[in-house]
Amino acid sequence: MPVTGSYSSESSVASDSLSTVSKAFTNKKVSIVLDETNFLLWKQQILLVVRSHRLKKLLTGDLKAPSATVLNSDGHSIENENDKIYVAQDIVLASWLLSTASPHLLPQFVSVKTAATIWSTVLKLFSS
Repeated sequence: MPVTGSYSSESSVASDSLSTVSKAFTNKKVSIVLDETNFLLWKQQILLVVRSHRLKKLLTGDLKAPSATVLNSDGHSIENENDKIYVAQDIVLASWLLSTASPHLLPQFVSVKTAATIWSTVLKLFSS
């Protein structure tokens, strides 16, 4: 099930609800586990799934996180629900990406915290 919807801020990420995001990615399996021999096939499958959920900008880092707080109608600073959705989507996407990597590659990603940094790390590892 594709994740649909958008933020009202200048950044736009596909989102229906936090649970929809989680269900969408936990149910998406790729037939190839990333290792040293199959990067291009793995990348193709990953990009197809990510694009089908309209999350490519989140993967590539082209989408920046919304402000953590916004002003309500009274002028008081409150938590930004769009930021919560953004963070949740990023965590689900990052976790899903890691689940598609071979276990012996996982130590390469210990310090990464976002889907975009996982993606850029993979691209650096397999750029040749």
